[in-house]
Amino acid sequence: MKATDHRLFQLNVFDWREFRKGKKLDEAWDAIRRTIDWSDPETQRKSGRIRFVVERKLNDRWKTFKAKLRKVWYTPNVGTEERFKCKDGRVSKEQWVALVNHWEDEKEQWRSIVNKQSRAKRRMMHTTGTKTFAEIRNKYKKINGGVNPDRCKMFELTHVHPDEPNSKQAIALMKDKIDKMKTTKRASQLPETLNDFEINEVYVSVLGKETRGGVRGFGFGVRPEQVPGVLVQKRGVHLEVQAMREQHEAEIETIRKESQEKEDKLREELNKQTLATKDKFKNMEIAMKKQEALMALLLGAYESTDMLAAALRMKGASLQPSMSHIQSSYEENLDDVYIPHCSEELQQQVTRN
Repeated sequence: MKATDHRLFQLNVFDWREFRKGKKLDEAWDAIRRTIDWSDPETQRKSGRIRFVVERKLNDRWKTFKAKLRKVWYTPNVGTEERFKCKDGRVSKEQWVALVNHWEDEKEQWRSIVNKQSRAKRRMMHTTGTKTFAEIRNKYKKINGGVNPDRCKMFELTHVHPDEPNSKQAIALMKDKIDKMKTTKRASQLPETLNDFEINEVYVSVLGKETRGGVRGFGFGVRPEQVPGVLVQKRGVHLEVQAMREQHEAEIETIRKESQEKEDKLREELNKQTLATKDKFKNMEIAMKKQEALMALLLGAYESTDMLAAALRMKGASLQPSMSHIQSSYEENLDDVYIPHCSEELQQQVTRN
């Protein structure tokens, strides 16, 4: 067995993920691939899935092998030098010593205690022994005319045991829920056959949702996305809820874009109105300046006329200035802000006097 070959999967490597960084898994897969009949196109199509399952099984067999070695050669000899001696011919001496030192590390011992406590809390254990779930499923399929067992039935086939009260209780609860769902469907004049989603709903209501990327009752290699209706916990969020969330987020993004477009359009309109208002105020300012210039011109003209009239009176001359002439001069020279003082006739009269 490749999992027990210390040249491929060393015992002094303590994390299976380390093997993915090297070529050991590739070497093991090449050796196993040569033993598989690839003549079937369907088998060829599933080569990636087959390799995935093979790697999962190798990982499981590797861990099981180390657990058996520990039980036989380490645990009985704890505290003695004999614990460093493993007489199994498949084990490298150097790798075994490193593995023993790893087991005796304080952090590893604490992790081992936690794992034992977790295993002790398991409510139910499968009763299939050395048979795989795939073998049990295929056997059921042959007996029942090619019909695959659903998840609840598969749980019953793999966990039924007279001395396991938790399993018996779970199986009885599943059957009760299924019977109630069928009764409800009959009352509504619907076919009483339950679909995958309804079966999974019953399964989850009794045993809870999937948690570790696998699907209970299907064995190695089956992922949640391959089984319709499976509810999975993923970082505290169900995959089905995650799908709804993704759809909701897409809708929100669409609404956000539409809102942004409306906001941009409104901002553009406001900018146009602001510019128009600025132009309006600028024109008003220009008009006010022209009015101020006109007032200043008129006031200056009247003041000049009063001063000239006073001078003429002193000299005995009369003054009849032409105000229409002053107004005309203003209008002709308003852009240059020209302010006339008096008419030419008036100046000649002053000169003669």
